[in-house]
Amino acid sequence: MKRYKLKLIWANIVARQLPTALTIATLAAAVSLISIMIQFSNHTSERLSRDLAGVDLVVGAKGSPLQLILSSLLHIDIPTGNIPLSEAQTIMHDPLSKTAVPLALGDSFRGFRIVGTNTDFLDLYHTTLEKGGVWTKPQQVVVGAEVSRQLNMQIGQKFVGAHGLSYSDADLATHDHAAYEVVGVLGPQASIVDRLILTSIDSVWHAHDEQVSDDTEHSHETVNNH
Repeated sequence: MKRYKLKLIWANIVARQLPTALTIATLAAAVSLISIMIQFSNHTSERLSRDLAGVDLVVGAKGSPLQLILSSLLHIDIPTGNIPLSEAQTIMHDPLSKTAVPLALGDSFRGFRIVGTNTDFLDLYHTTLEKGGVWTKPQQVVVGAEVSRQLNMQIGQKFVGAHGLSYSDADLATHDHAAYEVVGVLGPQASIVDRLILTSIDSVWHAHDEQVSDDTEHSHETVNNH
């Protein structure tokens, strides 16, 4: 009986080859699409997790919380504004903060964002250097792997940042008096760090002709990782 049923099924398939082929093709396409969607979802989730770097709290100027997260962690929006340096230092020295990483945002170079911070930022994202070292004085920068690849940036290369986040520096005011020098290139991180230019907070202040003092406004958000 079982063999008879198999022969009957096969005969039906042979008799209706086109509909059967279309059914199989549709089923295969549906399975492939679902597989791709699952892989894309997993990849997106993993990438987002790496970009967020386990940060629990972001502190910044009053404004949209979503904009604060997008600009501070994902670097895909305009910063909400500044907070006073004294307030940033209070948060950074709070004993309840395991790690507090300052961010100075708002400048860019050929579409890549310049981020003023400290070396804790490199530790937060578990970065590794492919060439050179980290900055030791103002106007030195470490560039992400994607920045180095797209702009062919090498150790010792100098460039001038621009105020703003446009993809074309021609549309922005450049800080000609405060040229940066590349001292390090990061290896691929598979995170937002690959597309960042990292430097010290002092470098960003210098680019904007600001003096370091207790009254100086912190040029953007402070990220706290508890």
